[in-house]
Amino acid sequence: MIQDDLSLATRGASWVTNEANGMKDKRQWMMDQMLKAPKDQQLWDRKKNTWRMTRVREYRQVQRRLKELSLALGHEGGGPPGRGEEITPIRFRNGLLQERNIYVIGGRIAYVTRYHKSQALFGEAKVIPRFLPWRIGQIWAIYLAYVQPFSETL
Repeated sequence: MIQDDLSLATRGASWVTNEANGMKDKRQWMMDQMLKAPKDQQLWDRKKNTWRMTRVREYRQVQRRLKELSLALGHEGGGPPGRGEEITPIRFRNGLLQERNIYVIGGRIAYVTRYHKSQALFGEAKVIPRFLPWRIGQIWAIYLAYVQPFSETL
C-alpha cells in the first residue's frame, strides 16, 4: 500500500518521491523502455545523440490525451463534479509557494480542492476532499510515477 506523509512540506516532495513506495526515479525505467523499443518508435536518435522531435511531439499528444482522460475520470469518479476552476489546479508535488493537493489517505488517492464562492460570506474557502475509486487512483498513481517524470525529460 502506498504511504504518504501529509505533513511533508519540502519543495518537490510527495508520495511519489517517498522511497518506501518504490515509485521514485521511474524516469530512468521509462528511458530504458524507450531505448528498447523498435528503432522507428524510439524518441532518442543514438547516432545524432538528440531527440527525434517528430516522435517527441507524437508522444506528447498521446500524453496530453491520457492526462485529459485521467482528469475526466477523476472529475467524474471523485464524487460530485466540481467546477472547472476547482479541478484544474491539481498539484501532485509541493511547489515553492503552494503545497500539493493530491494525497494518499488510507491507501486511496484523494485530491483536495477549494471552493471559493462562499468565501465572501464566511471569510475562507471551503475545502473539499475527493476520493478517487481505487482503479482511477491506480491510473493516476502510474501516470504520476512514470509518465509525468519522463515527459519532464523531453
